Formats: sequence, C-alpha cells, structure tokens
Amino acid sequence: MKSIKKSLLVSYCTLFYLTVGAVNLAHAQSMPAYKPYAGADGYQEIAIGANAWYLAFHGLRSNSIPSLEKAWSARAGQLCLAAAKSTFVELRYVAERILTSDPILSENEIGSAKLHPAAAVYIPIFIPNTSGPITDGMFSSPSKMAPFKCIDDLEELMDKTRAISSSQAVENAKKYGISIRGE
Repeated sequence: MKSIKKSLLVSYCTLFYLTVGAVNLAHAQSMPAYKPYAGADGYQEIAIGANAWYLAFHGLRSNSIPSLEKAWSARAGQLCLAAAKSTFVELRYVAERILTSDPILSENEIGSAKLHPAAAVYIPIFIPNTSGPITDGMFSSPSKMAPFKCIDDLEELMDKTRAISSSQAVENAKKYGISIRGE
C-alpha cells in the first residue's frame, strides 16, 4: 500500500513538473520577433502626421495577442523616445482628437477613419499549394495595428488615463520576455 502511494506521488509530481515545463515552453515560443517586417513577422510603421504613426506588428501563429500588444507598445515607445516625447496615446482611429489643441473635424472630414478602429486581430493566411490550387486549410496569424500619437504635455491631453509612458512600455516588453533590438 505504501509503495502505491509513493508511486502515485511520484507520478503526480512528474505530471506537475511536465505541465509547468510545457507552460514555460509555450510562453517562450509565444514571443514575437522584434524586428522590421520582412515578409513574415515584425513591425511596420507609417508616419501619418507630426509625431503620429500608424504601427502594425505582425506575428506568427505561435505568437499570442498579449505578446504582440506588448511588442507593439514597445515599438511605439521607441519611436516616441526617438522623437524626444515621453508619452504616447493609442488612437482609436487615425483622426481622433486627443489634445485640446487638436482641430475639431466634422464627420465628413473624418470620413471612413472610424470604420477601421485600432485592434489586435488574427489575419487569415491562405497557403498556395505548389502543385495546384490553394490548400483547404487556412492559418490565422495575429497582428496588432493601430495609430498612435507621441506627446509631451500631459496637461493638453483630454483623457489623461490613456497616456502610456514611452520608456515604461519598452521596459514592460523586456520584463515580459521580448528581446528588444536597438537598445
């Protein structure tokens, strides 16, 4: 009877350590490559105004949405630090008014910007078959795409709760396990 209990205890301990190891391995595999986009994964940014960018961070199927959001924030923080701005705000859409000095735009001037809100999404990818038609399978690859604006004067910010520290965003990504290049 004693050997059965000992055997069960050993089995449970082994299962526990294997589970913890698998969770840690899955976490390590979910870190996106922090690099400029080169056809598979990485970041891309487009300047859309003074101290404002539209940033996309594309991942692989093994990446998680939370890891891409951390990497996205780190890249936004890097761009703002390079522009000597201490803070950034993720915009809900490109022409969003976040500062008291921002112009008030009419619905006609904003146009369809509100139809494309910022979000982290899975993008479907179809893989063509080299010997014929597209394969039946579809793969989903996570991406985070959103505009943001770098700012320095928090007093001018209409909603101060949306302010994100540029340096803190980079540090949070590092603590999460993302290897930041250019640091």
